[in-house]
Amino acid sequence: MNKNDKKSVKEIIEFILARRKMQFFHDKISDSSFYYGEESDEETKKIIIEGKQNRTLKEFDIPLIKLNNLLKKEDKYQEVLDIEQHMKKIQAKKYITVIEFESIYDTGSTSQQTYRERRIDPLPYHQKVPGGKITYNVKEVERWLQNQYK
Repeated sequence: MNKNDKKSVKEIIEFILARRKMQFFHDKISDSSFYYGEESDEETKKIIIEGKQNRTLKEFDIPLIKLNNLLKKEDKYQEVLDIEQHMKKIQAKKYITVIEFESIYDTGSTSQQTYRERRIDPLPYHQKVPGGKITYNVKEVERWLQNQYK
């Protein structure tokens, strides 16, 4: 990569980082007005926050990581490396939620529900209480996905 290309990549990374920070600032303002507004249960608040985090992941974090990987080790941005570590930590989890499934596998909750309700080869999931929170075992999901594309 020549100097001009490296400079362009760095400018794009800095632009995306700035946009990401503005989005976090905007989200914090809307979060505080949400929390002090109508009373809501903790689960609803958690779902809203996770949705915002997933939007940030798709809009900012994935492109940042791809751009940062174009740079040499000494030129990489530490902030982007930290974001990448956080993503790896999420992906290393043994069990994931519906929202995490959506961000990792880019499959919406409606599609997940359709896959879970199949009569033949349904998407494996765990639910302790009927109508309760749904989780997925990552290894089971990986196995299921491999079988889908054979």
